[in-house]
Amino acid sequence: MTCRPGFSDFTPFLARVVAAAPGLPDVAAHSYLRDAAIRFCEASGWLERDAAMPMAWGVRDYPVVPADCERVVRVVAAGIDCGTPEGLWQEGGMLGPRRDVIETGCGFRVEGLETPDVSVWIDRDGNACDTLRVRYVAAPRHDACRLDARLAEEWGRALVEGALADVLLLPGHPFSDPRLATIYGQRFDAAILRARTRRLRGRTGGARTMVLERGDFAV
Repeated sequence: MTCRPGFSDFTPFLARVVAAAPGLPDVAAHSYLRDAAIRFCEASGWLERDAAMPMAWGVRDYPVVPADCERVVRVVAAGIDCGTPEGLWQEGGMLGPRRDVIETGCGFRVEGLETPDVSVWIDRDGNACDTLRVRYVAAPRHDACRLDARLAEEWGRALVEGALADVLLLPGHPFSDPRLATIYGQRFDAAILRARTRRLRGRTGGARTMVLERGDFAV
């Protein structure tokens, strides 16, 4: 699997997990780290992305395509950029936690939230001069071999603690330590809370924009 620029591998963190759990195979440490990263992103919503999709005549259904190593957790905003001074989200807005349709002149419906494939449907024909912009929360895929570089840099310690919270609960190993696992779990939960607070204040990991090409959509 190949990932776009801006990703780093798990290697720097594997050694830290294995050091705290001697004898744990690297492949197992990798799996626990990846699971911790997935839980972190899903719970905090910190890793946001902006996808820019050129619209086309007669097309109403636009797939949200994440990076190869990631998947879409949920769509949080959608808008149509008509190239006007009003800005990015002039026709659209934020999606509520219990609503998947925005009613501000142009309706947006998010489909496939429970599947790996997520698409945004709009209630009018596209204009070839417009751009559909979608903001979504991303997380590593369950087979990801690499992490977002900013996630690794800013929250790498939390991911290691999240992995150890599970690893140290494994029974029958010399490194098994339920008490220490509880401590790591509490630290991991606290990091998720901090990341969620940063997201609510606008400090997220969503600097990367995915740009799709015309012709990638279903009519």
